[in-house]
Amino acid sequence: MSAFWLTILLTLAVAADSSEPSNPAVVQQGSPQQLRQRVHKTLRREAMARGAQQQSAIRELLELFKQLSDDSPETSRNLRIELQDAIRGRLARRGEEIARQVSQSRQARNKNTKPAMGGPTPSDPAQELIELIQKTIQPASWDANGGPGTIKYFPPSQVLVIRQTEEVHERLGDALRQMRDE
Repeated sequence: MSAFWLTILLTLAVAADSSEPSNPAVVQQGSPQQLRQRVHKTLRREAMARGAQQQSAIRELLELFKQLSDDSPETSRNLRIELQDAIRGRLARRGEEIARQVSQSRQARNKNTKPAMGGPTPSDPAQELIELIQKTIQPASWDANGGPGTIKYFPPSQVLVIRQTEEVHERLGDALRQMRDE
């Protein structure tokens, strides 16, 4: 299990042991629509924040994830799964970013050491393409910015798997055709 997931588990355990929630606004269930809005608002806040504000948003996402794990009769199972997937995806990406930063930091310290065969490359073109797509084609519609759309890269088959609206798929297809034709 990666250090990132261990950190998340420890944070959840500490939050579960706490007698008082660190953010009372998160604990209030509200309607399913309010819960969805709260999750998406926190995802957007985390995407835009840096430093301590980003850490605070990540803690709030962890608390929301824990809240969604509780079997609440007011919230449908499908909504809980959808929101948990959005939070899990964001936390996984942040974990990957942290791991990449640590790796780059280690590589910078060990300049004279040869990189391991098959190891991560300093600049991943697939990740750069994903970030470019999420920043240029309806940015608010992507999960990285609090929206419902997802994009994942599968290295073995070198494909992007995109879950998005038909309109975004069309705009993405047009943009990729233009890039290819240039």
